[in-house]
Amino acid sequence: MQLGKNLKIARQNSGYTQEEVSDILFVSQQTISNWEKEISTPSVSDLVKISNLYQVSIDTLLKDQL
Repeated sequence: MQLGKNLKIARQNSGYTQEEVSDILFVSQQTISNWEKEISTPSVSDLVKISNLYQVSIDTLLKDQL
């Protein structure tokens, strides 16, 4: 799975820093970093929020390479 890599690329393409995303999603910056490094994975509800924020489908985040 390449979720972490896709999360990082989508965030960068959207022009957000990890800190900005963490503030928007009400999680720590470390949590965003852990998701992008695939140390942990976001919950389904967080994936929905991320998908909306980055304007990318959940399917794209999970399967496709951005």
